[in-house]
Amino acid sequence: MEPMRLAIIIVTFNGSADAIRLLECLERQRERSFAVTVVDNDSRLDQREMLGRAAASSPLALDLIFSPENRGFAGGCNVGIRKALAQGADWVLLLNPDTTVGEDFISRLTPSLAGAPGIIGLPLDEGGRVAYAGIVRWLVPTLPHAYAVPDGDVVAPYAIGAAMLIHRNVLSTIGLLDEQYFLYFEDADYTMRARSHGCTVRFLTAPVVRHAVSASTRALGSPLLLRYHIRNALLFNRLWGPWWARFSLHLWAFFAIVKQVVKGALMPRRRASARAIAAGIIDYYASRFGTIGAPMSDHRHRM
Repeated sequence: MEPMRLAIIIVTFNGSADAIRLLECLERQRERSFAVTVVDNDSRLDQREMLGRAAASSPLALDLIFSPENRGFAGGCNVGIRKALAQGADWVLLLNPDTTVGEDFISRLTPSLAGAPGIIGLPLDEGGRVAYAGIVRWLVPTLPHAYAVPDGDVVAPYAIGAAMLIHRNVLSTIGLLDEQYFLYFEDADYTMRARSHGCTVRFLTAPVVRHAVSASTRALGSPLLLRYHIRNALLFNRLWGPWWARFSLHLWAFFAIVKQVVKGALMPRRRASARAIAAGIIDYYASRFGTIGAPMSDHRHRM
């Protein structure tokens, strides 16, 4: 039987060395039944030139797209997904640029694609521990990972966006990733949205993807990342939280603001992070979604 067409989407921002390392892993695959789209999210000129040289000499079936703006993880993935669907892909695999895979990765992955169309979460080696899924928690600024295969004890596991497979049937049913998030929580949101439409979500134990945790976002700077985290946590809870979480949302935000004011006053070294978290809460209430500083109140996940 002809293997289902697989498109791999890699989004990079000033991380060309990592992205090239991943491309080299893909070039060594024993099975080549896949295409690759790399989306550069408006990186520096030297980074784009480095990536362009690597793409030009790559033996892969590769498309390189230079975005004129940084659209974040969600927006960059959407650019690649649209390209993949136009080329007839049945499955799209989102891979962080700071991941690497073994040379048997595709050959071990392909049999799983013959199962039920839906969303598939791949295991991530985060440096000694393997994360099989993310875990939805309410009224927290970050979501933890599950280091065992999700079972009945894990409430609402979600597929981690760093290594996430999506079938075209899911994309045609619920659309693309929600660009309101820009960065963080978009994978949990997408999994929740898929489940709400009856789509299958499953988690594999192999093949394992090696992940250099947070390397792909380090260039943005820690205070800015904290700002995205808290803003998006508020949005995620408003959209998907149970009644008690939505009822408590404003109170949680109020106490978070008070905590940051106290932290900024008493702990000068943490003042920058306190200001960033407070700014993220203000962003949420001002409906400043998408890229920080660029208001975007509408949902931008439509195909």
